[in-house]
Amino acid sequence: MRRTIKVITFLIAFLLIPTRSSAAQCKVTRVSDGDTVLCKMDNVSIKVRLVGIDAPETSTRKREAGQPYSQQAKKYLASLALNKVVDIKEYGLDQYNCVLGEIENHRR
Repeated sequence: MRRTIKVITFLIAFLLIPTRSSAAQCKVTRVSDGDTVLCKMDNVSIKVRLVGIDAPETSTRKREAGQPYSQQAKKYLASLALNKVVDIKEYGLDQYNCVLGEIENHRR
């Protein structure tokens, strides 16, 4: 009985630990598409894919339009984040070694 209580207590404590691994500040210098931005921090560029957003993909070729509404999604994200200082809440890396995270406007 005591062992069961210890296991349950451990599981509850483990589930309550925040999953965010770190937070940082940077300036958004480029918007790649509706869910990916390029940030510059201390002369280092970081590609951030936004967690929880699945925007249409833009084309890698100049003359192709990409998925429907991809340009609108890109422009909207640019209107919100481009050239702004943001806080990044990092959740790890994706399979392409991009930072998975959330961004929000930095408040001074």
